[in-house]
Amino acid sequence: MGNNPDLIWIVNAAEEYHRSRKWLDEQIASGKLSVATYEGDRKVYLLRSELDALLSPQIRRAGDENTSDVG
Repeated sequence: MGNNPDLIWIVNAAEEYHRSRKWLDEQIASGKLSVATYEGDRKVYLLRSELDALLSPQIRRAGDENTSDVG
């Protein structure tokens, strides 16, 4: 197919990023990940750049929204 190094087949992404297909599908459904397809190809591709950003540590300070009580 295409030659875009940022695209990764969702099956390979699950293996490479150590995430389940279900988790990836949930991130797609919640709008946190975009999908790409090629005409005539039934495979679903994800953007490595979005996966890397989503899986990078998120720094949150106490009192910030979405901060859970830890410890």
